[in-house]
Amino acid sequence: MQKVLEDANVKLGNVLTDVSGVSGQLMLDALLKGEAKPEEIAQFARKRAKKKIPEIIVALEGHQMSEHHRKMIRYSPDAESTYPGTLGSDWGGGASRV
Repeated sequence: MQKVLEDANVKLGNVLTDVSGVSGQLMLDALLKGEAKPEEIAQFARKRAKKKIPEIIVALEGHQMSEHHRKMIRYSPDAESTYPGTLGSDWGGGASRV
């Protein structure tokens, strides 16, 4: 999943200690749903990550998360461990195959 995020120019791993933590999951979920504004996505920061909101915004600026990237993340084994039951699903309900 990290390689797909890097390919999409999403640099959350450079800012967050654990991208699979609560803040990272919420931000990733927003990206996968197509919420594209870094300022909005950064507001999902929780606890210690709240202090890093300016850095999170910079890490998300210029991201190029495409539908292809979203599908790659949805179908990755990492997504299954982070979001059980999502492997092979269309992130938000309904089954969809690539």
